[in-house]
Amino acid sequence: MSSRDREIPLLVDLRRLHHFVAAVEAPTLRVAAAELSMTQQGLSSSLRRLETDLGVELFTRSGRSLQMNQAGRVLYHRASALLAGGRLTVDALLSATHAATVPFVIGHTSEVSGEEAYGHIGPASARMPLQRFKVIRIHPDQVRDELRSGSLDLALQRAVDATSDLESTVVGHHTLRVVVSVGHPLATRKVVDTTDLAEFPLIVSEPDHTSRHTDFLVSWCRRQGFEPTLLMNPIDGFPLSAAVAADTTACAFVTEPPGHTFGGRVLVLDLRQAPQIPLHAVWSGDTTSPVRRAFLGA
Repeated sequence: MSSRDREIPLLVDLRRLHHFVAAVEAPTLRVAAAELSMTQQGLSSSLRRLETDLGVELFTRSGRSLQMNQAGRVLYHRASALLAGGRLTVDALLSATHAATVPFVIGHTSEVSGEEAYGHIGPASARMPLQRFKVIRIHPDQVRDELRSGSLDLALQRAVDATSDLESTVVGHHTLRVVVSVGHPLATRKVVDTTDLAEFPLIVSEPDHTSRHTDFLVSWCRRQGFEPTLLMNPIDGFPLSAAVAADTTACAFVTEPPGHTFGGRVLVLDLRQAPQIPLHAVWSGDTTSPVRRAFLGA
């Protein structure tokens, strides 16, 4: 072997290494071959190829007899660790592959747009390429039960109940804006003053006193000097942007980017001195999940 060859790291074929250990531990080569479900000639060829790969002889041969030499004893002494490492690697790979067949299910309420949800799911998916994710829209009233039953692994929503038995953390903030139909009187504005909203009804997804997010919006309006007139979203679960499309008098608060949306039928406008709205990740405290930990750390 040349000095150049010695600079190249040797790679051990674990399958042939397994054959070598079996040959050493069996009373004869024929018995070892039978245990490996292969022919004696095939086993002999595998041992020869292992020696060729390593560049050393591992046995002293006399007729049909094989006796380990010093190099063979060194390899045999270290073989168990190499084979165990190979098995652990394969087991870890199979476990990861199996886990990847089970999607991590994330629900988001209608106040959280699909784009906003993906803003957090995308980086997590990039960090865990083998992990599948499933994203669904969910009604706020269903979040707790779905998390507790295991149907959901994580939920993204705008507000959480401080008395809930669920765990939560803030994963981001988004700017509050107002959305109106293109036929709305405010649609000609680029920026809307909050006092301009006083004369228009406000569409919400949940009634006040039952939704902390709605309560926050109502309280904010009151701090701006007016009492909002609330209308319920006529299509429960639909985005608020869709709810104002056919109503030229109502408006709604959203956190979507400014500009036209919903096929150009509605317009999202900036609010002057708009507040930042938190985005909460919520989960059942009775569960543990490495995927969730990675998601929250993304």
